[in-house]
Amino acid sequence: MVAKKSSRQEYRWPKEYRILTWLGTAVDGAHSWADLLAEDTGMNIIVGGDTNTVNRFRWLGRVGLSQQTIGAPTETSQMIMADRKYAVRDGGPFQVRVLWMQSKGNAGFFTRGDAKIKTPHDIKPGTRITDMNPYVAATRVVDGLLAWAQVKHEDIVWVPVHNSDENISAVVEGRADICFNMPISRHVQEASKNPLGLDMVDLNAEQDPEGARRFRERDPLVSFGPVPKESLAMIAGRWGTQGLNLELTNAREPAEQVYHIAKWLDENHLRYKDRHRENRFRTRQWLMKALEETFVPVHEGLKMYLKDLGLWTEKHERRDRKNLDTLTRYVDSYQRLMWAADDAGMEVRPENEKWVQLWENYRDAYLPPIKLHNGLEEDA
Repeated sequence: MVAKKSSRQEYRWPKEYRILTWLGTAVDGAHSWADLLAEDTGMNIIVGGDTNTVNRFRWLGRVGLSQQTIGAPTETSQMIMADRKYAVRDGGPFQVRVLWMQSKGNAGFFTRGDAKIKTPHDIKPGTRITDMNPYVAATRVVDGLLAWAQVKHEDIVWVPVHNSDENISAVVEGRADICFNMPISRHVQEASKNPLGLDMVDLNAEQDPEGARRFRERDPLVSFGPVPKESLAMIAGRWGTQGLNLELTNAREPAEQVYHIAKWLDENHLRYKDRHRENRFRTRQWLMKALEETFVPVHEGLKMYLKDLGLWTEKHERRDRKNLDTLTRYVDSYQRLMWAADDAGMEVRPENEKWVQLWENYRDAYLPPIKLHNGLEEDA
């Protein structure tokens, strides 16, 4: 299936395009297709990376230093809801849009290969878990693990870490029993080469649906599934968290530009599919699956492309209007609350507990929760 012919074929590509994505394997993934796009179009495509998700969304949103980034469901929801570290003046919710599909992401709770902790029920008072708060915006996923294990937060020994490398190193060196990380990250791949190897706490939702239910009460954006061998062979088959990650852009980006980037990604998939392991998910089929569940509105340019393919339905339009309405309520409310904070002489920064409470109290009382949808029929 190809898009019907139109005057868009005469499109002139911009001279420059900026992508700021997750530092590490996601940068390699971006180069795997963006370098080909640059060759085909003559664009100067600048690819950078940062592990700080607050910054990545700030730069795509209010600051305007980038035109594209990736977003997992959890981190994207944290940005829209301005959770804690996202509650900065030049951050928080903005008019974010779906550009294309990025990957099917896996993550999990890593242990050293000789660890006796195999399931959440092996976690007991005194278990040592890395504290990622110094560098991660929010850690609801850890709260979910403790809910599954039925262990109180105060009964855990927390080991502060300040970056992804230190996070997994704490487990390898025996300073912590558990850390949350992604199997495809460079730090985890390198750590897996230690003589004892790595293992993962098995979050098998089929074997323990009640534990999984408790987890999702704390983090409703999480789903569970086995880690594929392509991610990290030594933990293949262990269950971790998973989600469909999207390429995101800003509503201000020109519709024709997004249309042609989406079209190029779709029509050239065979050319870049084998240049990075995540590219097998960067397809139109996976995109349509993600659009059934995402809470992020679709960019007008992508919508135009899907309409040309005959894939955009009234159900998609109804869902998109709902997503846009919810997002706009968050964007407008966040701005009004910042003005209210200014009027009260309140400093707008996440370290200011009064500001955080002002925003979160309003959000929780008046705005709908951000969550994944259960298919397009949910709004029928």
